[in-house]
Amino acid sequence: FFGSYRRTERESDVTSLDTLEVLRSVKNTQNQGFAKGTWAPTSSDTFTATFLNDPTEITGTDDRDITNARDRSQEQGGNRYALSYSRLFGPALFEASYNVHNGEVSQFSAIREASNTVLFRSTDDRTLVDEQLGGFGQDLINERDVKMATASIQWNMGRHIIKAGGEMQWNENFRNTEFLESATYTSLPTHLAGLCGPEVSSGSFSGSIGFDPLNTSVFEGLMDTINASPDRASYYAAFDANGNGTITAEELAANLTFNSTAGNPNGLVNYDRTFQSALGPQETSSEGLSFFVQDSFSLNRFTFNVGLRAEQWKHFATTGEDIFTFDWEFAPRLSAVYDVMGDGSQKAFAYWGRYYDPIRNNMTNFAGTLTGSVLEEQTFINGDWVTFRTRGGQTQQDAFFAPTTQTPYTDHLTLGYEIDLGRNMSFGATYTNRRTRDILEDYDLSLYAVDTTGSTAAYPGPIDHPDSLWLGLDYFGYSENPGSNFVIATLAGGERDYQGIDLVFRKRYSDNWQALVSYTYNNAEGNTNSDSNADFQGDVLYLDPRAPGQYSKQPGNIPHLFKAAASYTLPIGLEFGGTYRWNSGTIASRTELRSGRNLPIRLPLAETFEFAGITTERWITPGSVGALQNPSWGQVDLRAQYRREVAQANFEVFVDMFNVLNNQNSIRDQDLVAGTGGIGFGEAIRFVGPRRLFLGARVSF
Repeated sequence: FFGSYRRTERESDVTSLDTLEVLRSVKNTQNQGFAKGTWAPTSSDTFTATFLNDPTEITGTDDRDITNARDRSQEQGGNRYALSYSRLFGPALFEASYNVHNGEVSQFSAIREASNTVLFRSTDDRTLVDEQLGGFGQDLINERDVKMATASIQWNMGRHIIKAGGEMQWNENFRNTEFLESATYTSLPTHLAGLCGPEVSSGSFSGSIGFDPLNTSVFEGLMDTINASPDRASYYAAFDANGNGTITAEELAANLTFNSTAGNPNGLVNYDRTFQSALGPQETSSEGLSFFVQDSFSLNRFTFNVGLRAEQWKHFATTGEDIFTFDWEFAPRLSAVYDVMGDGSQKAFAYWGRYYDPIRNNMTNFAGTLTGSVLEEQTFINGDWVTFRTRGGQTQQDAFFAPTTQTPYTDHLTLGYEIDLGRNMSFGATYTNRRTRDILEDYDLSLYAVDTTGSTAAYPGPIDHPDSLWLGLDYFGYSENPGSNFVIATLAGGERDYQGIDLVFRKRYSDNWQALVSYTYNNAEGNTNSDSNADFQGDVLYLDPRAPGQYSKQPGNIPHLFKAAASYTLPIGLEFGGTYRWNSGTIASRTELRSGRNLPIRLPLAETFEFAGITTERWITPGSVGALQNPSWGQVDLRAQYRREVAQANFEVFVDMFNVLNNQNSIRDQDLVAGTGGIGFGEAIRFVGPRRLFLGARVSF
């Protein structure tokens, strides 16, 4: 039996990114417990039980671009339980396990007021305090529980080691969200009163643009509400400019003016809000079943491992209804190792395999939130808040999984060579190639196929053009538009390609010391960053992966990394160690803020160009994707440790010092062209953490 407990407390002072004023002190408290027990009733049977937990309380956020008004506390972590059993049957080994993980990431608004985000022009003088009025505006309880059962059996049959098994996984996501004062707001300052729709949606603003009258799904959702309204005639009188009985997106945009402050919590100009029209908890779930079989065997100087994995996933709504079952997927894998000299001193190796990336529960929530909280996204028109999109509830389903949706996968190739240099030293080189396809996205069927009346009018170009982005209902597996806000589907033309090289020198522990030095080169390119996540690449044409300017360096990639580590142990039990790590900085894009996402910036209206017969779309600015290189940075960490055994107890005292040189240079610069608060484009917004000292002691017996 073994057990341990550790409590850590860390307090950080947070200064405002724009004014450098001290905002708050944030305390992070973690209680970490661990226990493990093993029982072997016979020489062939072993039972093991494990428990660990990491409940964490964080009093606020350490993001320097979050003001005290928007501060929130966070509770996270949870318990993990594991039971395992193994039995040896002569040449066979049977293993089974059952695991439970109770996870949580919940946030609670520090100020009990509605959130009101203010949109300023990029040229306006303002601070973060001016942009962030009200509180965080919501309390979010989010619990993510996972249960998993596994079983496998392994046979030793001559030169073959055959292993087969299965796995069952259950994921549950419980959410309970409450908006303070029932809504979160986005407003315009009073000096911008009188702006019309296109001036807001196409301008350079500090905050997140939500309502865009020229967005197909936004416009059609708004018109559904207007046409069902008892005040329909007043809306048509205001926006049907030519009086033909139809309001077009262009007519709405040209005649919609934001100038009302009625009911605004801070007396500002109403632009849009998200209104919580119903309260209630929500729980979605998914289930995965997988099987595998593999065979390891040797042939002369070769060692092979051949395997096949099959898996299937099902997703369930808050009602318990099975909303989508993915097809069975089959993933082959093959590896080979060649003993170059026949004495184990050098080896060449290769691996190829396919990995599937099961859709996570965020997409289950998107398509399966049919009960509990209901959110209505609204804009202020004709003296009232008008809904353009409803999320949650059964009145308007937010999304369906399209029948043709596939599970994203990655084909992975590795080639490598390693040599034993003698004296416990080795050197290795590895080349890696990955191709990711069948990437997931959500689509607006009215734009990419037909609307609920069967019309293709929302697509702004000829659907039969050779470069057309239009897909049609067949691509999604429908015969008619199902009527949801969106459909989740495989992203047409989406791809990510990666190549990398790793060089590693290793000195294994001997003569009281050890060392490791490595260099990694990463090259990642593609036309999508979506990762089991519905974003915008199927909502608007300018972000379609097949649209101009999309394929480029992948934002988030770090081209060069270098690491070095070493330790030395004195005979008296005193050990010294240190690490140095450096990277060349992440790749980023020139962006604008839309619905909380930093998206590639678009061309001004006057600079639009024709593509696929489309002349009205504001495509992304050429060279904006992957155009920025964030600063490189490095850090030195040191550790000293003393161990001593007294009687039957082991005593250990250690000290860790992180960022010894106290380098606090930028690791990320502002990529929003409009900036935010007082932080302009290209200015530093994230920094290396300051020097920290960690003292610890451990007793084991």
